[in-house]
Amino acid sequence: MLKKTKSIYVIELFLTILLVAVAIITNGAKREFYSIVGIAALLFASLLVYGIKKDRNALKVSATRIIISVLLFHFIIVFFLGLSLGFNKTLFTLDVSQWFNGLIPAFFLTVVMEYLRFLLISSNPFDRKGIYYLTLLLILFNICINANYATLIDGYGVFVFICVVVCPAIAQELLSSYITYQFGLLPNLVYKLIMNLYLYVIPIMTDLGNYLYGAFNIVMPVVIFITLNRSIHFANDARRNSHNVAKVILGFAMIPTFVLLVVLVVLVSGIYDYQMIAVASDSMVPSFARGDAIIFEKINDENDIFIGDVLVFKRDDRIVAHRVNRITITPFGKAFYTKGDANKGTDSGYAVFEDVRGVARSTVKYVGYPTVLFNELIGGE
Repeated sequence: MLKKTKSIYVIELFLTILLVAVAIITNGAKREFYSIVGIAALLFASLLVYGIKKDRNALKVSATRIIISVLLFHFIIVFFLGLSLGFNKTLFTLDVSQWFNGLIPAFFLTVVMEYLRFLLISSNPFDRKGIYYLTLLLILFNICINANYATLIDGYGVFVFICVVVCPAIAQELLSSYITYQFGLLPNLVYKLIMNLYLYVIPIMTDLGNYLYGAFNIVMPVVIFITLNRSIHFANDARRNSHNVAKVILGFAMIPTFVLLVVLVVLVSGIYDYQMIAVASDSMVPSFARGDAIIFEKINDENDIFIGDVLVFKRDDRIVAHRVNRITITPFGKAFYTKGDANKGTDSGYAVFEDVRGVARSTVKYVGYPTVLFNELIGGE
């Protein structure tokens, strides 16, 4: 039998192999099924090595209460935002069969994976490298299970994937390993079950959009981490290296925030195929309003612009984003006539391709307000 101090690396090796095998499966349902089977097999093997571990952490109940409180506050804020952003139906109301087919596998996968995490961490509390590599593998698993490969066909799909899947997965899995290390199985299991299953048990959810959804799911784990550390005082002899681990995890917790900031900088700078600009007027209400931001795709061919597209173009040293309602052919190329959705009449004149910056692809609520207010402060338009 392998030494217990080394067996964590053997288990992580098989977990790596399972991750690679699951990653090449393009069907989401099959990917989840094989993940459940593989993780359950690894858990069984781990139980043979370490035996059944009980959650004896003295702080688990207090930590669980804090996590539930923070999550409750989070959902209250999100639902209040829904009063202005609107709501979407969830899996609870869309399809009952999808509710059953999704809830049970998600529940089982969460329980099995989190007990495996607890078993490996609690059996190897001083093996930092093993814990860090386990966390990395679980981050990749989270990304892999939630990935929709069909959407990763263009730059915008990749951007959405980073905001909605990658950054939240990094934040959530880092927090889960920290909670498990410091407080045991119960608080982390409660946290992951709520985060993984809430869409199956509530009928509606606020339409946050891709950017705000990603931002909330990055900030919320950080808030939980900070709240736990400020609210609970550890016994000096509980774990000798707990303070060091906390600092390392906090450092890693900044990774998704940094990644998101990099994405925003790239979008604002326009060095990529997509760029983000702030909306300064209400001429396109209800599609988007003053203070929102729009992400537009740069267009290389005038034939890629169609009636109904929201065209972003330059006019009189200003950037305008209005909808194309007519296209004509001139000796110099196509002429694009535009109109704001909230305006009664068509814009004067027309835009030619050399004026075009791109076509709007997505809207991010309220993110443009700082830019708009700053421009107004300095006398800009």
